[in-house]
Amino acid sequence: MTTATGELHLSRVGARVFAERPGHVVPPAHARILNDLARGEFARNGNSFRGMTAALVADLAEPLDLVVLAYAEPDLHVPEVAGCYLAHACPGDPVSYSVSEQGTGATFTALRMADAMCRLGELTAGAVFALDRALLLDTPNLDDCAVLLQVGTTGGLCVESITETVVAGPAAVLAAAPGTRFLVGAGLSDALAGSPLLRAPRVHLPRPRLGVTSAWATLADRWPITEPVVVADFDPDTRRLYTCALRPGGAR
Repeated sequence: MTTATGELHLSRVGARVFAERPGHVVPPAHARILNDLARGEFARNGNSFRGMTAALVADLAEPLDLVVLAYAEPDLHVPEVAGCYLAHACPGDPVSYSVSEQGTGATFTALRMADAMCRLGELTAGAVFALDRALLLDTPNLDDCAVLLQVGTTGGLCVESITETVVAGPAAVLAAAPGTRFLVGAGLSDALAGSPLLRAPRVHLPRPRLGVTSAWATLADRWPITEPVVVADFDPDTRRLYTCALRPGGAR
């Protein structure tokens, strides 16, 4: 699946890792919900989606039409309903929704939806929040992290295309594009283990201890972008390779 865009732009990308993991008292009813969502014993310490996104909302000034949360693991504080909080906390009167059950592809799917709204004339400015948090006790090596992607019809970086492809192995895809600079996520980095591509100067590896946010945090680390790049990640469970091609360029 390929979405050829050119309408959607990124005006800013920022990331923040939350090293402190405060403890929380979780009511029994909420604990049952989390156990069902997590299908296992969940960690009772960490940062909620509302808390992490609140730390980035101050960076938003322009009135928004849309706010999207993209994540793989559910929120620690389900009753806080982070999407509703952001609809009120963000400037403007934005519509809010969440993208989940997409694995590492959640943020790519969120951008595809934003692009569709942009092409329909329903989006001038919006925000996509990519979120990581270690919900399960057996994922202690995942940091809590939030990445804010400010999207809209204007911005310094044009989204040229977003793809989602089932592949036998992602290494061949990257090798077939020798002139392309890739910002890879954790899933793709793991899939390329042992490949000489990991040592190639054109392949930029993610920060450790990140999941859904890993490729986008790499983009934030290299911001502003002054040359074409492809943000890419891989979901080993579905064998899907996700890519987002970006090039410097202003308003359409």
